[in-house]
Amino acid sequence: MAGSMGTNVFMQGSSGLIRGGPISLLIGYIYMATILAAVNIGQAEMVSWRPITSNFNRLASVYVDRSTGVASSVNYLVLMASLVCFEITAGTAVLSYWTAADLDIAIPFAFLGAYCALNIWSTKFFGEGEFWIGIVKIITITGLLVSTIFFMSGANPQRDSFGFRYWLHPGPMNEWQATGSTGRFIGVIAGLVNAAWAFQGPDMVGMISCDAKNPRVTVPKIYKTVWIRLSVFFVGSALGIGIMTPHDDPILIAAVANSAPGAARSAWVRGMDRLDIPVLPHIINAVIFTSVFSAGNAYVYAGARTLYGLAAEGTFPKIFARTNRNGVPYVGVISMLLIGLLSFLQVSTNSSVALGYFVDVSTAALLVTWVIMSLTHIRFRQAIHAQGFDHSQLPYWSRRFGGWAGWYGLVNATLVLVVSGYMNWIPGNFDSTNFILAYFALFFTVAVYLGHKIFTRKPWKRAELAAADLAEMNAEADPEKTEMESQGKLARRMPVSLRKVAKKFEGVL
Repeated sequence: MAGSMGTNVFMQGSSGLIRGGPISLLIGYIYMATILAAVNIGQAEMVSWRPITSNFNRLASVYVDRSTGVASSVNYLVLMASLVCFEITAGTAVLSYWTAADLDIAIPFAFLGAYCALNIWSTKFFGEGEFWIGIVKIITITGLLVSTIFFMSGANPQRDSFGFRYWLHPGPMNEWQATGSTGRFIGVIAGLVNAAWAFQGPDMVGMISCDAKNPRVTVPKIYKTVWIRLSVFFVGSALGIGIMTPHDDPILIAAVANSAPGAARSAWVRGMDRLDIPVLPHIINAVIFTSVFSAGNAYVYAGARTLYGLAAEGTFPKIFARTNRNGVPYVGVISMLLIGLLSFLQVSTNSSVALGYFVDVSTAALLVTWVIMSLTHIRFRQAIHAQGFDHSQLPYWSRRFGGWAGWYGLVNATLVLVVSGYMNWIPGNFDSTNFILAYFALFFTVAVYLGHKIFTRKPWKRAELAAADLAEMNAEADPEKTEMESQGKLARRMPVSLRKVAKKFEGVL
């Protein structure tokens, strides 16, 4: 959960508030929360059953076809790469709130060095880092949500009980890029697209399952609660900033437009500045920095596991499947750090423009991931029914919502994907660069799928064949182990010379 909460909670909602207004932003976040819930159900059923590395990508190969699995993995790699670059760029902007501009060139190197230290040797360091940073983030966002209730009730230096005043003036919905109902509709789409970038969760839980202890017991517990917690924080954040700050605040609009550093672009901070609450910008900026760092750290982790999964399936060179004695795919980690060097794009481009590039690419890539996740879940259910599989053998099975969850996620994620480049559909606003970036992940994934399909000529798997794979997985599955754990145990075996010495003293020992 901590890895999914970065600038999306503390900073990025500001642009959605300015464009759509508080109600439009809230509608977008609630709608995305329902899609998150549907995708979460599907992943809970599948990943709990087979917690392998880069699982939802490789499960697409099992239940749909190999080309879909390859396209999903490559798309997810694009997603993680763009998000790593985004978080490093955002982190540079956050630190520039305190530091001189001439130090900006050194900040990305500091980020990459820290990510290397936490990921290259053992998942223990990654887990500990995420745990403590996650506590800070969760305490902060909880504090902000609770504080909003007190502030709006009059517990502020101005003794102003403003309540939902900003929902009345300047109004609950903003007219964006047009006037009247058309402008308000575009504002809702803007809030929806802003929410689409913010929401992540099932993919990150799926990635950590490969390193979990006894995953068939622990992973279902995570899935049952994490989407509710994420929805509360994300939706609560959208509600909170809409209460604290009017969408027409000129200082916030200028800060977002001019790429002001760090907390200056946060609607939370702007709202508290309006109430004359001192020192807060520095505190929030520090928390934003930890959030940005944590999110980038999680994306390096997930990207490395995706590279491992591609290599394990034979799509990428086997060198990416190499692990150290702790089971860490260190070649994948190094590769993700090298990709992170793209964050130096901000040196020659305004950081706001660079962030926009990464947001456009990652939003579409995330939605494509959710579409493929939902399709895989539909095929998984079809395989279950084709075999007449006993549901009681599954670690998690949703009887109430699982039957329609895949279809709901597939249809609605596709719909949001189509409108994600909405700015290019407004008359007079078409921009070739923005259009390509907004739909790059979709075009790229389709191209990878078609290229692999034409090259391999392998058909879609019928439900009966997928059911056979399901039975094979059940026979081979070890509920106490995961793939990464097995890799680590094999690598930790003693050298031959030491084993010979140990055998001589075996009786004594």
